[in-house]
Amino acid sequence: FALQVYITGSVESWTVAGNAISNVSASNQSVLSGDKSLKLFGQFSGSQNTSGVSQGMTVTEGDEVVASLSALVRSADSIAGTDNFAQMKIEYYNQHGAAFGSPSFLGEDLLLIADAATANNVWHERELVGTVPDGAVEARLVLQFNQPGTQSGSVHIDSVAFSASAA
Repeated sequence: FALQVYITGSVESWTVAGNAISNVSASNQSVLSGDKSLKLFGQFSGSQNTSGVSQGMTVTEGDEVVASLSALVRSADSIAGTDNFAQMKIEYYNQHGAAFGSPSFLGEDLLLIADAATANNVWHERELVGTVPDGAVEARLVLQFNQPGTQSGSVHIDSVAFSASAA
Protein backbone atom coordinates (compact mmCIF):
# COMPACT_ATOMS: atom_id res chain seq x y z
CA PHE A 1 0.00 0.00 0.00
CA ALA A 2 1.41 3.37 -0.95
CA LEU A 3 0.07 6.77 -0.04
CA GLN A 4 1.50 9.49 -2.23
CA VAL A 5 1.23 12.72 -0.29
CA TYR A 6 2.62 15.31 -2.64
CA ILE A 7 2.04 18.98 -1.93
CA THR A 8 -0.26 20.45 -4.57
CA GLY A 9 -2.01 23.81 -4.67
CA SER A 10 -2.91 23.65 -0.97
CA VAL A 11 -2.47 21.62 2.20
CA GLU A 12 -6.16 20.68 2.36
CA SER A 13 -5.53 16.91 2.19
CA TRP A 14 -3.39 17.21 5.34
CA THR A 15 -4.31 17.78 8.97
CA VAL A 16 -2.71 21.13 9.82
CA ALA A 17 -1.48 22.06 13.33
CA GLY A 18 -0.03 25.25 14.78
CA ASN A 19 -1.00 27.44 11.83
CA ALA A 20 -1.52 30.52 14.02
CA ILE A 21 -0.17 33.11 11.56
CA SER A 22 -0.45 31.31 8.18
CA ASN A 23 2.94 29.74 8.88
CA VAL A 24 1.94 26.39 7.33
CA SER A 25 1.26 26.79 3.63
CA ALA A 26 1.72 25.57 0.09
CA SER A 27 4.27 27.92 -1.46
CA ASN A 28 5.70 28.51 -4.92
CA GLN A 29 8.90 30.19 -3.59
CA SER A 30 10.97 27.01 -3.94
CA VAL A 31 9.71 23.91 -5.69
CA LEU A 32 11.44 20.63 -6.52
CA SER A 33 8.52 18.95 -8.32
CA GLY A 34 5.04 20.12 -9.23
CA ASP A 35 4.02 23.72 -8.63
CA LYS A 36 4.15 24.06 -4.81
CA SER A 37 6.15 22.94 -1.79
CA LEU A 38 5.16 22.88 1.85
CA LYS A 39 6.56 25.92 3.68
CA LEU A 40 6.86 25.72 7.46
CA PHE A 41 7.99 28.30 10.00
CA GLY A 42 7.27 29.14 13.62
CA GLN A 43 4.39 30.97 15.27
CA PHE A 44 6.54 33.66 16.95
CA SER A 45 4.58 33.15 20.17
CA GLY A 46 7.60 33.82 22.41
CA SER A 47 7.61 30.27 23.75
CA GLN A 48 8.25 26.76 22.41
CA ASN A 49 5.84 25.99 19.56
CA THR A 50 5.40 23.46 16.77
CA SER A 51 3.68 23.84 13.41
CA GLY A 52 3.13 21.35 10.66
CA VAL A 53 1.02 18.80 8.86
CA SER A 54 0.13 15.15 9.28
CA GLN A 55 -1.56 12.39 7.33
CA GLY A 56 -2.31 8.84 8.44
CA MET A 57 -2.88 5.47 6.81
CA THR A 58 -4.11 2.06 7.90
CA VAL A 59 -1.35 -0.43 8.74
CA THR A 60 -0.90 -3.91 10.16
CA GLU A 61 1.54 -4.76 12.93
CA GLY A 62 4.88 -5.86 11.51
CA ASP A 63 4.48 -3.81 8.30
CA GLU A 64 7.46 -1.78 7.16
CA VAL A 65 6.62 1.91 6.70
CA VAL A 66 8.77 4.26 4.66
CA ALA A 67 8.54 8.04 4.52
CA SER A 68 10.70 10.11 2.19
CA LEU A 69 10.93 13.77 1.25
CA SER A 70 13.24 16.51 0.09
CA ALA A 71 13.87 19.58 2.26
CA LEU A 72 15.30 22.99 1.43
CA VAL A 73 16.43 25.89 3.60
CA ARG A 74 16.67 29.05 1.52
CA SER A 75 19.51 31.45 2.35
CA ALA A 76 16.95 34.26 2.16
CA ASP A 77 15.10 32.67 5.12
CA SER A 78 17.80 30.55 6.74
CA ILE A 79 17.62 28.81 10.12
CA ALA A 80 21.43 28.92 10.49
CA GLY A 81 22.41 30.34 13.87
CA THR A 82 18.98 29.56 15.36
CA ASP A 83 17.61 26.83 17.60
CA ASN A 84 14.82 26.13 15.08
CA PHE A 85 14.58 22.73 13.42
CA ALA A 86 12.26 20.64 11.28
CA GLN A 87 11.57 16.96 11.75
CA MET A 88 9.71 14.07 10.19
CA LYS A 89 7.94 11.57 12.42
CA ILE A 90 6.04 8.36 11.88
CA GLU A 91 3.64 7.99 14.80
CA TYR A 92 1.82 4.74 15.62
CA TYR A 93 -1.67 4.44 17.13
CA ASN A 94 -3.99 1.59 18.13
CA GLN A 95 -7.01 3.75 17.18
CA HIS A 96 -7.51 5.83 14.03
CA GLY A 97 -7.47 9.59 14.63
CA ALA A 98 -6.26 9.34 18.22
CA ALA A 99 -4.42 12.27 19.79
CA PHE A 100 -0.64 12.40 20.15
CA GLY A 101 0.30 11.49 23.72
CA SER A 102 -3.06 9.79 24.37
CA PRO A 103 -3.24 6.19 25.64
CA SER A 104 -3.72 5.14 21.97
CA PHE A 105 -0.28 6.52 21.04
CA LEU A 106 2.13 3.56 20.81
CA GLY A 107 5.37 5.30 19.86
CA GLU A 108 7.17 7.01 17.03
CA ASP A 109 10.16 6.99 14.72
CA LEU A 110 11.83 10.38 14.32
CA LEU A 111 14.27 11.96 11.86
CA LEU A 112 15.73 15.46 11.76
CA ILE A 113 14.98 17.14 8.42
CA ALA A 114 16.84 20.43 8.87
CA ASP A 115 18.51 22.49 11.60
CA ALA A 116 21.07 25.28 12.04
CA ALA A 117 23.78 23.12 10.42
CA THR A 118 21.81 22.32 7.26
CA ALA A 119 23.37 23.74 4.10
CA ASN A 120 21.28 26.45 2.45
CA ASN A 121 19.96 26.40 -1.13
CA VAL A 122 20.34 22.63 -1.55
CA TRP A 123 17.51 20.09 -1.66
CA HIS A 124 18.33 17.40 0.94
CA GLU A 125 16.76 13.96 0.54
CA ARG A 126 15.56 12.35 3.77
CA GLU A 127 14.14 8.88 4.41
CA LEU A 128 12.69 7.35 7.56
CA VAL A 129 11.93 3.63 7.86
CA GLY A 130 10.01 2.01 10.69
CA THR A 131 8.30 -1.21 11.69
CA VAL A 132 4.68 -1.04 12.81
CA PRO A 133 4.47 -2.12 16.48
CA ASP A 134 2.06 -4.71 17.88
CA GLY A 135 -1.48 -3.40 18.18
CA ALA A 136 -1.09 -0.48 15.78
CA VAL A 137 -3.78 0.20 13.17
CA GLU A 138 -2.64 3.66 12.03
CA ALA A 139 0.75 5.06 11.03
CA ARG A 140 0.77 8.85 10.80
CA LEU A 141 3.37 10.88 8.93
CA VAL A 142 4.07 14.19 10.70
CA LEU A 143 6.13 17.01 9.16
CA GLN A 144 6.86 19.55 11.86
CA PHE A 145 8.73 22.82 12.41
CA ASN A 146 9.92 23.47 15.97
CA GLN A 147 10.54 27.03 17.14
CA PRO A 148 11.86 27.26 20.73
CA GLY A 149 11.60 31.07 20.85
CA THR A 150 11.16 33.82 18.27
CA GLN A 151 14.05 33.17 15.91
CA SER A 152 13.24 33.42 12.21
CA GLY A 153 13.71 31.04 9.30
CA SER A 154 11.69 28.48 7.36
CA VAL A 155 11.96 25.08 5.71
CA HIS A 156 10.45 23.99 2.39
CA ILE A 157 9.43 20.34 1.93
CA ASP A 158 8.61 18.65 -1.38
CA SER A 159 8.40 15.23 -3.05
CA VAL A 160 6.84 13.58 0.00
CA ALA A 161 5.94 9.88 -0.15
CA PHE A 162 4.62 7.56 2.57
CA SER A 163 4.06 3.83 2.10
CA ALA A 164 3.63 0.59 3.98
CA SER A 165 4.35 -2.98 2.92
CA ALA A 166 4.13 -6.37 4.56
CA ALA A 167 7.45 -7.37 6.12
